[in-house]
Amino acid sequence: MNVSVVTPNIVVDLPDRDSEESVQPHVSIVIPAHNRAARLAECLQSVVDAFIPDAEIIVVDDGSTDSTADVVKAFPSVRYVYQRNSGPSAARNAGIRLARGRYIALFDSDDRMLSGARPLITEFLDRHPEVGVAFTNALVARPDGTSERAFSPQKPDTLWAVSHRRSSDGARVFDREAFLRSLVLDRCYVIPSISIIRKSALDICGVFDEKFMGYEEWDLFGRLAARFSFAYFDEPSAVIVKHDSNLSGDLEAMVVQGVNIVRKFLDGALPLEGSTRKAVAKKLDWMTLDIAKSAFSRGDFTTARQRAVAHMKRSGLSVSALALWCATWLRPGQVRQLRAWKARVAHYRRSESR
Repeated sequence: MNVSVVTPNIVVDLPDRDSEESVQPHVSIVIPAHNRAARLAECLQSVVDAFIPDAEIIVVDDGSTDSTADVVKAFPSVRYVYQRNSGPSAARNAGIRLARGRYIALFDSDDRMLSGARPLITEFLDRHPEVGVAFTNALVARPDGTSERAFSPQKPDTLWAVSHRRSSDGARVFDREAFLRSLVLDRCYVIPSISIIRKSALDICGVFDEKFMGYEEWDLFGRLAARFSFAYFDEPSAVIVKHDSNLSGDLEAMVVQGVNIVRKFLDGALPLEGSTRKAVAKKLDWMTLDIAKSAFSRGDFTTARQRAVAHMKRSGLSVSALALWCATWLRPGQVRQLRAWKARVAHYRRSESR
């Protein structure tokens, strides 16, 4: 028997509490899903097969119009949550709010969980209260059937250069300030499907910012890294499946979101000081000018002009920004002539350098 609990935006099917033990789960696995019926069964089967002790599995259906709910029914131990379509951040937050575990293991509905690593990680977190987030390596499966490890010492990656200490468990426990600087200035190493987060850390730092629809994990893990240490285990805990439907269909929007997140970091979301703050400000300068140039390159001169003005208001006048602003007032034929001239200059410079 199931009990339906209704809130303003959410319907939850919960197992009957009279028929289950009242033991608090150690870890809550939160899986957002939107029209993923074709892939969700394989995902859930991998999570069940991972045999994580004292775990609850929560699927948050973000307004699917396919048979996602029917797929979940085939897994009686899984808690099913339905909400009106509100985006992945809202879906993850709904699952986090309902989670009863001490730790939150985020997972994406088109990935596959590997057994072995996660029980060791929760045991590690039990022994290391200063660590707020642990993440692992992953196998990245590509559409052509090939796969590779997400992190490898054989590949250039600044993750290996971040100062750290080795725990007796074999984990890299990163210096908190060094990891925060690298995560903000380089890239977000952590993705949902390879992370386990201490629930109390989320209580302190907050959950996903629902206004972001792209790179939202960068914002979350940045806030967590400002307060807690991160640890890394090299054993893969997931297969990250790359396919056409999980690639962003709007790279422009993704880039703009990245700019908004770095702006949020700089405007008070993170306690940035000294050289780190200056480096982040420099990063935001080139990012805001870059998105203005991008708009100009695709012929959206109005947006390019607005972005160039916004860049100069924040970062001050520069030759590059002013030249771009002036170029946005040119007629299409003049722009073509300008691009041809730049191409000739670039060709000349390459010839001179040989």
